[in-house]
Amino acid sequence: MDERKLQLGDVQETALIPLSNRATETLRKKPRVQDPKAVQVIKELNIETSKFDKTITHESAIGVF
Repeated sequence: MDERKLQLGDVQETALIPLSNRATETLRKKPRVQDPKAVQVIKELNIETSKFDKTITHESAIGVF
């Protein structure tokens, strides 16, 4: 498998925020939403999600307002 790092522009990276948050929420100890496909996609793309977790709440990822 090719281990190159995916290079994304600002628009492409911003589009991944909801997916990233759904994946992160799924991996929590007591997730409010479970989206194994989001986890799979983030892992396959080898995306670092920690930078998204600092500014976006998990509620925005699951549509709770």
